Amino acid sequence: MKTQTKFFGELEYAAEDGLTFPAGLPGFEQLENWLLLRPEGWEPLGFLQSLEETETCFVVLPVESVERDYELAVMEEDLARLGYALAERAELSSWAILTIGEKAGATANLAAPVVIAPATRRGVQAVRDDRRYSAVQVLENPGARPEACS
Repeated sequence: MKTQTKFFGELEYAAEDGLTFPAGLPGFEQLENWLLLRPEGWEPLGFLQSLEETETCFVVLPVESVERDYELAVMEEDLARLGYALAERAELSSWAILTIGEKAGATANLAAPVVIAPATRRGVQAVRDDRRYSAVQVLENPGARPEACS
């Protein structure tokens, strides 16, 4: 399969590489189909690219790269959307959406990570119901700023 993107040009991908977000993402509820791109040389960064809107792409980072001891909190309704039970929570991957500013540097949203269930290829943005983590966690050592998806 192929898709056109604003930041990566034309991409080829296998159908099984696609991710479905049954509820979309907050503010992007209409977009349900995504790819998680992990270009070589960009690790640990990833890019969550919409398959429905070529210009919609988020820079993401594994939450553990921001907060080593991050404790994921996923509500039962989100687990149901993922096709998972509470006991299977350890199999989920969690990604912080980054905001990259011109002067303020980069911040990570740890209050509402993107959670992906690899076995079902489904995802949600798991909005926490506590204030344990910040939605604008400043990255202390962001390294090189990515140009893609900014």
